[in-house]
Amino acid sequence: MISALNVQAQQKNLTLEESIVGRWSTFYPERVNVQWQPDAKGYYTTIEDNALVANYAKKDSKKTLISLEEIQNSNESLKSLKRFPYYKWVAKNAFIFKLKGQVFKTDIVTKQSSKVGTWNEEGANVDFSSDYSKAAYTIENNLFLNVNGKEIQISDEENKEIVFGQVVHRNEFGVHKGTYWSPKGNAIAYYRNDQTMVTDYPLVNLATTPASANPIKYPMAGMKSEEVTLHVYNVATGKSIQVKTEGPKEQYLTNLVWSPDEQYIYIGILNRGQNHLALNQYNASSGEFIKTLFEEKDEKYLSITHPMEFLPNSNEQFIWRTEKDGFEHVYLYNTDGKELAQLTKGDWVVMDVIGFDKKNQNLFVLGTDNNGLDRQVYKANLKSKKVSKITNQSGVYSQVQFDASSNLFLSAFTNLSTANKQSIFDVNGKTIKTVLEAEDPFKDYKVSPIELSTIKAADGTSILNTRMIKPADFDPAKK
Repeated sequence: MISALNVQAQQKNLTLEESIVGRWSTFYPERVNVQWQPDAKGYYTTIEDNALVANYAKKDSKKTLISLEEIQNSNESLKSLKRFPYYKWVAKNAFIFKLKGQVFKTDIVTKQSSKVGTWNEEGANVDFSSDYSKAAYTIENNLFLNVNGKEIQISDEENKEIVFGQVVHRNEFGVHKGTYWSPKGNAIAYYRNDQTMVTDYPLVNLATTPASANPIKYPMAGMKSEEVTLHVYNVATGKSIQVKTEGPKEQYLTNLVWSPDEQYIYIGILNRGQNHLALNQYNASSGEFIKTLFEEKDEKYLSITHPMEFLPNSNEQFIWRTEKDGFEHVYLYNTDGKELAQLTKGDWVVMDVIGFDKKNQNLFVLGTDNNGLDRQVYKANLKSKKVSKITNQSGVYSQVQFDASSNLFLSAFTNLSTANKQSIFDVNGKTIKTVLEAEDPFKDYKVSPIELSTIKAADGTSILNTRMIKPADFDPAKK
C-alpha cells in the first residue's frame, strides 16, 4: 500500500521487470529489526554498527549491550562470526542465535556465550524445545531428535510413503508443522502420515532440461486420503505412545496444543466433510481420550485455523478463535468446555492475537476495520467485556509486539502515503516515539497514485473493495 508522495519530482519510468521483482529489492521500504528486551520496562533493541544497542522508548537515550567483537571473544567457536547474528531474546539479560547447526546463548552481563543445543544440518523441519537444548528434525521420511548433543532416531521407516514429523493435511486448518514440543521440553508430539493409499498427482518441473516429472501425493475429490495418527515421545523413558484418536481414518487432526503443565494434549478433530469439529482432551502419558470440551458444526464449512491459547499462568482458562457468530472473534473458555465470555465482537475480523497485559486484565488483538482494508489494534477487557480500538490512523498495522513490563507497543505501519513507519505507542494509542520513517521508494519514479473505491456485487448489496492504478501518463480527455 505504497504510493508516490511527490508526483512532480518523479522522472524515471517504471519497467515491467521492476514492477514485478522490485517489490523485494528497489522498492522494498527501509525497515529495522526491533525487539523488546524482556522485563526491561521499555527498552527495545536494535543492531547498529555490529553491536546490540538498547534504546529507551520514552527518551532518546541508548546504550551498547554487547558488540560483535565481544561475542567473537565469548566462545572459541564464534571467532568466525563476520557480522552480528540474528538473535532472539530468551531472558532479560540473555539471547540465543544459531550458527552452523548449533544454538548459542549469550549473557550480556557476563559477556559469555555457551552452546545450548545442536542439530544435524542435513535435517529439515527443525523444531526446538523452549530452552533450545533439544531439537527435532526430519531426514527424508524419518524423525530424529538431538538431546543435549546426542542424536536419537525416533522412527525407522523404509517405506517413503509413510512420513514422520512433517506437516500433514496439506497445511490446512492451522497445521503448519509436524512436531510439537511440550512446554518444558520433556516430551514431543509428532504426526505419522500414511500416504500409501493416496494416488500420485503429476507435476512437471520446468526448471530442468528436459522437463522432468515430479509426482506428489494428492487426494482427488472422492478418492482415498492420507491416514494420520499422532504419537508422543517421552525424552526420559525413550518410548513413544499413540494418542487414541478414534473415528474415521481420514479425519483431520488439527490445532494441536499442550496444556501448560504437560499433562494433556488437546486436538481439534475435524471430519473429512470439514463441517464438524470436536475439541478433545487426551492424557499425554497414556494417549487415552479424556473428554470432548465442545463441538462446532456448520451446514457447509468450518474454518478453524488457530489452536486454543491458555491465559498466562493458567492451566484452566484459554481463548478460542471461531467464526460461529459470522465473524472470526475470540472467546474465553475453561477446560471443562464452558464458554465464559465472548471477548471480541462486531462486524470485523480478528487477524492475530497480540497478547495479554501483565495482570491478564486486557487482551490485545489485531483486527480489520474500514470495510476490511485496515488492520487496527484492539483492546478487550476480560472483566467488563468492553472492546475498544486503540489505533485510529487508517492503514495497516503489522508486526505488533506488546511489552507487558511497560504497557507499550512496537509496530510497523503503512498506508497509501506511508511506505513504512515503525513506532512505539501506549495502550491508549498515543505515539511515544518514532523508531523509523522510511522514504517513499517510488519518489524518483513516474507512477500514478492508487485510488481506492467500492462496487456492489451481483447480489446488489455486498460491498467489494476496489483498487485502481491508472497509467502514469493517463489523460482523462483522451478517448
